[in-house]
Amino acid sequence: MCIFAESPFASWMDRWYTEIAKGAPSTLMYAGEPYDSVAPDPQDAEMILLANKGVDHERAFLERLRDESKTVADLSGNRDVWVTVRAMESGADVIYQPYLESPPFFGYADFLIRRPGGGEPRYEVCDAKLARSIKPIFPLQLSLYSEMLAALQGEVPKHFHIALGSDETESFRTDAFLYLYRAVRRRFLEFQESFDPCSPPRPEDSAAYGRWAGTAERILERTDSLSLVANITRSQRKKLEQSGVFTMKELAESETETVRGVPAAIFERLREQAALQIASRARAQPEYRLIQDEPAASLLPPSDPGDVFFDIEGYPLADGGLEYLWGAVGLDISAPSESKSPTFFDWWAHDGKGEREAFRQFITWVVERRARHPQMRVYHYAPYETTAIKRLAAKYGTMEDEVDDLLREGVFVDLYRVVKRSLMVGTAAYSLKDVERLFREQRSGKVATGGASVVAYHDWIVSGEPADWQNSPLLKRIRDYNEEDCYSTWELVLWLRSHLKPCEAPAPEGVSSVEEKWAPNEKVLKRRERRQNLPDALMNMGGDEKGRAAAQLLGGLAGYHWREAKPVFWKKYDRLERSDAELADDPDCLGMLESAGEPRQEKKSLVYSYKFPPGQETKIEKGSRCFVNTNPPQSVTVHSLDTEKGLAELKLSAARDPLPALLSLIPDEYVSADIIEDSLHRTAQRWVDGASPGGALCDLLNASAPRLAGGRTFLYRPDEGMNGILNLARDLADSVLALQGPPGSGKTYTASRIIADLAASRKKIGVTANSHRAIINLMAAVVEAMDERGMSVRVVKAGAEDREPLVATG
Repeated sequence: MCIFAESPFASWMDRWYTEIAKGAPSTLMYAGEPYDSVAPDPQDAEMILLANKGVDHERAFLERLRDESKTVADLSGNRDVWVTVRAMESGADVIYQPYLESPPFFGYADFLIRRPGGGEPRYEVCDAKLARSIKPIFPLQLSLYSEMLAALQGEVPKHFHIALGSDETESFRTDAFLYLYRAVRRRFLEFQESFDPCSPPRPEDSAAYGRWAGTAERILERTDSLSLVANITRSQRKKLEQSGVFTMKELAESETETVRGVPAAIFERLREQAALQIASRARAQPEYRLIQDEPAASLLPPSDPGDVFFDIEGYPLADGGLEYLWGAVGLDISAPSESKSPTFFDWWAHDGKGEREAFRQFITWVVERRARHPQMRVYHYAPYETTAIKRLAAKYGTMEDEVDDLLREGVFVDLYRVVKRSLMVGTAAYSLKDVERLFREQRSGKVATGGASVVAYHDWIVSGEPADWQNSPLLKRIRDYNEEDCYSTWELVLWLRSHLKPCEAPAPEGVSSVEEKWAPNEKVLKRRERRQNLPDALMNMGGDEKGRAAAQLLGGLAGYHWREAKPVFWKKYDRLERSDAELADDPDCLGMLESAGEPRQEKKSLVYSYKFPPGQETKIEKGSRCFVNTNPPQSVTVHSLDTEKGLAELKLSAARDPLPALLSLIPDEYVSADIIEDSLHRTAQRWVDGASPGGALCDLLNASAPRLAGGRTFLYRPDEGMNGILNLARDLADSVLALQGPPGSGKTYTASRIIADLAASRKKIGVTANSHRAIINLMAAVVEAMDERGMSVRVVKAGAEDREPLVATG
């Protein structure tokens, strides 16, 4: 079922291979055409490595449970559901590899974890996943296991758990996914009931192909599928098929000017892309066409002696991931001017400490190089490098301001984005390995792909070879591969500069530099100074151990809000660099708006009318605050929006510069926390100046037991139920009462009853959270609690939307 959820094609092929082909290479009939010797893809070295690491992760989690003195019933190899039942009846803390069954489904969960509490043993499912984040398929799989477990213990477990490769275990409410799971299960069973061995599903209708990628590619190539067009999305392909275009040839030869839901410019680009790919078949060097609408200077900065061409090698299978090789090619600016030549620089890291140092050294090297060559740029291909840099700056809390400056001031140049805005190539993808076919021969060598570098680095880990590349053949191969990537990046820039049209007119005078455009004001500089200085000052506070720990905690919070805001700004800057066509394909944005008339006055604002391709998918709606992709970006409000007709009205202060005739909208997702941050900084500064916090703040920082009126000792009695909790909340004396528990344990219910009790005593209660949704959910529970009391209370929510039930019902 899980394979089906990701790929109906792979699910169908698995059954065909088992029942029809009898597990041997056979002839598959597809659309009346025979495909000989069809069999699953052979496992490559990377797939085998991932499978083995997954087993290692599962076993490590099992050992961790044993180290916690959990009793473990190991059922490995068992396929008798009654053995599982007996293990559950024994009350073991953990059941490993339990066989579960609820016809027509059966399977092996990784673990059953016994729920705490007395009475008859009850269990919840836990699976170990090597991934470092939750994938959509995981909850479906765990929901199925949970339902099979329910057949054995008589009730659906309240939660399931996922032990990630990041060493974090995340818990989820089962009932939050049951309806989705049951819908997928129903479709899967219908799919199996209608199985026709002569009618496989179309590969292009699946998001993945599993172990049948080779077969899928054979079918797609022979049928000339639209899915082979580089950069086409599933949505665009479906819209083309709805208009009667089903193959690359039909697209390339189409005389249609527009397709509903696909902007004309994007349709034309897809048509040209299909034509180039057809013309490039069986050619070593593909066909290409320049599509440059902008002068070269706006796509590629001028060449500078300090320029750097950069690439990272990462090992995702390490705990938390590891960026182990930072490579760069650039002129050796320390050499005499007459002997400067391109040189490869590298920084290595084989553990977390080394990663932090390699990151710090690389950023320091770039900053120092830029001090000598202010117009230098760091060129890379695709966003992996900048994503890693942003993540490591946050992870290690170092070089954050330097990274912010480099990103904000456009020092990093993503050549993938430059290529997509200036060039069309007759290749099925636009990776560096594809595009470099324009200016160099195909690569060879033992390490020729990113996947091969991961396998090679793992081979080094288990080889016992030295940690320096000079004495390790495996590391030397990886270094050679990285160096070749860096030189290929440099050669790509040279090729682009030689082919792009030069800027015909000089840049207008008086245009401020990037640094001036983004120059921070006095308040921003003051906050930056506090973020830098307060943590160190608080870390060095004297006093007892408890006081120092509290001071250090507050110091860590001094930069919290800015760290949380950075990804929002980074996303904004990233989108501002995209083309209108790219923004039109981003469902969070709205792209390719064209002026539909003169603006009209509305009080102190102007309302501009625009039209755009109807049917464009977007999350922007009436009332949304957005940025226009101008330079610098302007902030507007969506006054009205009709996606079916393709009409929008944008509201802008009459005092601002007029909006351009062609633009795109980027959502303004930043919620300012300046007031909160300034308050926190004032508290921290007072402590540095000698006035340590007291009352509730002191209790919070020290994790102290709640202080009660009259000096009474805090004692929570579970037997007193909700009344006991309400009494404790009423008696708090400038202190803190914490409610802690996993999802579904009753935190919202309890908090709402406390608030209702306090509101009934005519107290004013403020509610804050990390999301509007959390506040709305709690407020709804408060209204319910007040209804139970036969009372009402005035609820005020900042930023609530009209469609919220609480707002709609008054």
